[in-house]
Amino acid sequence: MTPHDLELGIERLQPSGNAHAFAHRTTWPHDRLLADVPIPLCRIGAQGQILQANRPAAQLLGMSPEQLLGMPLHDFGANEGVRQHLAHMALLVSMGNSQQEVRHQCLRTPHRIVHVDMHYSEIQSTTALGPQWLVALIDQTHLQQEHEALRHTMDALRQAHDANQELALVADRSPNMIMICDAERRIRWVNPSFTQTTGYSLSEVMGRRPMRLFQGPDTDQALLDLINGQLDRGEAIERLTLQPQHKDGSLYWAELSVQPVKDDSGKVLRYITIGQDITDQLQAQAEREALVRAEASHAIKSEFLSRMSHNMRTPLNAVLGFSQLLGLSSDPGLTQDHKQKLDIIHKAGKQLLSLVDQALQLAHLEHHAEPCESRRVDLLPVLTDAVDMLRDRATAQQLTLTLKASPCAAWAEPQRVREVVHNLLSNAIKYSQAQRTIWLRCGPVPHNPNQVFIEVQDQGVGIAADALPLLFQPFTRLEPTRAMASGHGLGLAISRRQAQLMQGDITVNSHVGQGSAFRLILPADLNLPDSTASSDEIEVEQYAPTLPPMQLVYVEDNAMNRSLVESVLGAYPQVDVALASTVAEGLAVIAHTVPDVVLLDITLPDGSGLDICRLIRSEPERHQPLLIALSADALPQHIAAAMEAGFDEYLVKPLQIHRLLEVLANTRQARLSMSSQH
Repeated sequence: MTPHDLELGIERLQPSGNAHAFAHRTTWPHDRLLADVPIPLCRIGAQGQILQANRPAAQLLGMSPEQLLGMPLHDFGANEGVRQHLAHMALLVSMGNSQQEVRHQCLRTPHRIVHVDMHYSEIQSTTALGPQWLVALIDQTHLQQEHEALRHTMDALRQAHDANQELALVADRSPNMIMICDAERRIRWVNPSFTQTTGYSLSEVMGRRPMRLFQGPDTDQALLDLINGQLDRGEAIERLTLQPQHKDGSLYWAELSVQPVKDDSGKVLRYITIGQDITDQLQAQAEREALVRAEASHAIKSEFLSRMSHNMRTPLNAVLGFSQLLGLSSDPGLTQDHKQKLDIIHKAGKQLLSLVDQALQLAHLEHHAEPCESRRVDLLPVLTDAVDMLRDRATAQQLTLTLKASPCAAWAEPQRVREVVHNLLSNAIKYSQAQRTIWLRCGPVPHNPNQVFIEVQDQGVGIAADALPLLFQPFTRLEPTRAMASGHGLGLAISRRQAQLMQGDITVNSHVGQGSAFRLILPADLNLPDSTASSDEIEVEQYAPTLPPMQLVYVEDNAMNRSLVESVLGAYPQVDVALASTVAEGLAVIAHTVPDVVLLDITLPDGSGLDICRLIRSEPERHQPLLIALSADALPQHIAAAMEAGFDEYLVKPLQIHRLLEVLANTRQARLSMSSQH
């Protein structure tokens, strides 16, 4: 009888489901291998039926090898969903998928529930039984068992490599580096991932020791001695991190685990080393940590700037408010000398306020820059406005401003363009000597029609080449220019950041003693000029508007600020002002007076002005006054939170008297509008 006849006989026995018939079939060529491998392995047929199972598989499934014969493997699914999924997997492998893996499957055995990973490998067979597959069942019931099963799987695949190519495919296709070493810890085999990662082929590393191969220039020799000592004692190495070199000499980070394989007597037969390149993981981790540190640093910085702004704006409110109020006074007791000194006080206060505003603006641009709302900007009107605004200052310093520009347009944000041009032109005026000329130009960038430039060229002192990189660093002022003008060293840093947010930049060309040329480069708008477009005009505020009769409540804990507002409104007898210094006092006064306007500080000793606002707005049936916030909190998020709470206006300290009076002048119309809404 031929082997083919024996196989046909086995096929005839299969439909009966007779386990005894299966047990007496002809021996599979690798029966001994299947029996010796210490992991659960099953040989299955095209319909998923178990043709052979080793004892580890029988123990895992809670049945004897003889009982398992002929049973469909998918019948062990713990529920209908798992059974259908495993049956579907049997269909997939029967359609020619030589390698399949099913992870985290729940199987029900007679005694327990187990979680396994299932690895299908096709067995090359020319018998009439048709295609067959070897299924490895990796017990994942516990995390430690998962690690042990993986090591045993790798060990089993190593042992089967020379005898069965199908089992070696798992190691060949593993994304991790795998090395098999003899008892002397010399490499005997490596997988393709090892070669791909290190650059070394098997022939180049045959006979070498992995620890020597993975020793980098900075590897501590004491660490290597410790590792070798552990391996000499037959101990495993888990997740060792080293920085070796690629074949080309470049460094990378690797994580290695070494597992000794022992015989029954405990003698080490060989070692299996599994490793992976973790350079990208460590880099990503470092970037995440750097981001966390940066965010933490920024949070501290933002909190500091917010507190600094609040604490400086509160006294500046009194300084600027009273100096402005006295400067506008017609009291004959104020001599010209007094008014000059008041002007000095007012200018010094504005200089301090400018420093606070610029520091906050720079911090906001660096970390909370809002998306740039770009549109067409005709540059000639913008430059004309800048020259008109600064001409008097230039004339006072005996400087000539010359505008040389043809009509052109940029794709940018108009207000940011104005701020940058104003700052560049102001700097040119600051650092130019008398009887000199400052040119303001604009046009297309040569050889790049997609960009336009605005250039401010002066005949000032110039800047040394080695100092140019310092120009755009915050709080940096160059020594030769310190005596020429006051400043904080923030203007150019803010201007460059503004330009970058508009997809542009600022460049500088300067020579000592000859002057400097600062060039703002922006994306060009290549559409035809719009003849109907007009530049935004600067509105001139009018002082001392007429106020309607009203009842006003001002809640403020700072006595100087209460006194300032009381003094400002003292010129309007038709305005009845009631004062409070806490949330509790404010609510009591509001309930008693039923005011037309409530002016609220945000930070109060016993709460927040936001609390008063929300309480009033939460009761629409009650009288709804005009609510105005007057606060030293000037960050955009503070303003947004107040407007969301229900404020009608938000004024930032130091108080702009013109703006407050303008808002109050419109109170009657605002109240009529609010009454129609409520």
